Amino acid sequence: MKSQIQASLICSFFALLSFIFTPFVFLSAATIALVTLRKGTNDSAVVIISSIAILTLFGYASLNTLYAGLLYLFVWLPTLMAASALRISRQLAVSIGSLFILSIAVIILAYLWNGDPTLMWASMLQSNTEFIQILDKGIIQIKEMNTEQIIMLVSKAMTGVVGVIFMVINIIGILIARWWQALLYNPGGFQKDFHNLMINRQLAYISIVIFIVMTISNGMLESMMSALLSLSITLFLFQGLSLFHATVMTYQANNSWLVMLYVLLIFALPQMISLLSIIGFVDTFANFRQRFNKKTHN
Repeated sequence: MKSQIQASLICSFFALLSFIFTPFVFLSAATIALVTLRKGTNDSAVVIISSIAILTLFGYASLNTLYAGLLYLFVWLPTLMAASALRISRQLAVSIGSLFILSIAVIILAYLWNGDPTLMWASMLQSNTEFIQILDKGIIQIKEMNTEQIIMLVSKAMTGVVGVIFMVINIIGILIARWWQALLYNPGGFQKDFHNLMINRQLAYISIVIFIVMTISNGMLESMMSALLSLSITLFLFQGLSLFHATVMTYQANNSWLVMLYVLLIFALPQMISLLSIIGFVDTFANFRQRFNKKTHN
C-alpha cells in the first residue's frame, strides 16, 4: 500500500462489503494489521481515523446513522494493538496472546461495570421478532426446554460468544496480514511462523484457573468465568490448528488431511473445536512438534 489514503479506501471498502458479506470484515482488519506491520502504529492510526470518517459519512448518507464507523473502531483498535505486538516481538503467539488478555480484561470490566449482562441479552432476544419466530417454528429445539428457557440459555452464552467473535476477527485478520506480508516481502515466512505457533504456558495456567473457578462458583461469577473460558477455548483452537498443519508438513503427508480437517470443522464444528482446543492446550505443555521433529530426524 503506497499511501495512507489508498489504505484507508481499501479498508473502508472491505468494511462496507462486510455489511453485505460478513467475511470481508477479516480483510478490513487485515488491512489495518498490514499497515501496522509495515509502517507502524502512527500510520495505522491515521488509516483507522480516515476509515472511520469514511464509514461514518457513508452510514449517515445511506442509513441516517452515525454508528457505522464506531462499530469498526471496536474491531480495528484491538487489531492495531495485536499487530503492534507482532511487529515488536515477531511472534504470532505474542500477538494472539495479547488479544486473549485484552478480551479477558474487556469482559471482566463489562461485568464489573454493569453486572451480569444475561438479562440484557435476554431482553434483546425477546424483542428480536426474527429470533422469536425461529423458536416458534421449532428450528432451534432443545429437549424439554420451552421458548423462555432457550432464550435464557442463549443469553447466558451471549457475552462469551460476542467476545469470541471479536477475538476471532482479529486473530484471522492478523494471520491474513502476516500472510500478505510474507507474500510481498518474505515468501514462506508465514508458514514457518504459523507452524511454530506456541501459546505462552502462563496463558494455559490462567485458563486452568478460569476453569476451576467456573466449576466451583455460581451466579454472576460463574457466568463471567464461562465467558472467559470461551476465550481460552478459542485461544488453544488456533494452536491446535497450527499443530495439525505442522504435523502434516513434518511427516510430508498428503494435503487431503488438511482438507478433511476443515470439512470436519464445517460439519462437526462444536466437536472439532473442543478436540482441537484440548490438543492445543496439551501441546502447550507437551510440545508435540519437538517430539515429532526428533522422530523424523532419527
